[in-house]
Amino acid sequence: AKARVWPQQLRVFRTQLALAAELQRPTSVHCVKAHSSLVAALDDLDVLPPAVGLHSFSGSAHQIGQLLSTRAGPRLYFGFSHTVNVAMGGAAEPQPALLDAIRAVPERKLLVESDCADERSATLALPLALRLVADARGWTLERAARTTTENGLRFLRGDDGDDRDAGGAERPVCVACEPTAGSDESARPRLLVVSQCSR
Repeated sequence: AKARVWPQQLRVFRTQLALAAELQRPTSVHCVKAHSSLVAALDDLDVLPPAVGLHSFSGSAHQIGQLLSTRAGPRLYFGFSHTVNVAMGGAAEPQPALLDAIRAVPERKLLVESDCADERSATLALPLALRLVADARGWTLERAARTTTENGLRFLRGDDGDDRDAGGAERPVCVACEPTAGSDESARPRLLVVSQCSR
């Protein structure tokens, strides 16, 4: 059955990817065991989406290198979640290949995700994703939160520039992350949702 629906799924994916490119919108893609099809779809576009986030990336460090070396490479971001990348795999601890993959992603292209649909679960899962990245990279939680927040904002804006517009003014943001002050959990990040978006 999977072989029968794959061509249709690929056609729909290519149509959605072309629409994202036409509208110049960042795109989130969950690619499982289909990296060559993803690269082919991106290579076939005349114009690329401004940013492509690979959601809960499950490929290897080698595949990251291959993806980054493609024409779309500069626009790719790699997201990791504890929910998919560790817990759903049935492991109590991250596998060495996952840690290698996280280390293979350029710092400016690294994202974390809760991969949860409801706010309560996301609130519990996001710190686990931050810890996963921090441990893999040898970073503090604060550095992981700051880096992935900045990267997430760049991804959402669909650019790889800094956090200022052409006139030098700070751009409005969708999400900001800062430590919770005044408690034993001061190293634990807290997400703040801001009402204005730069898009």
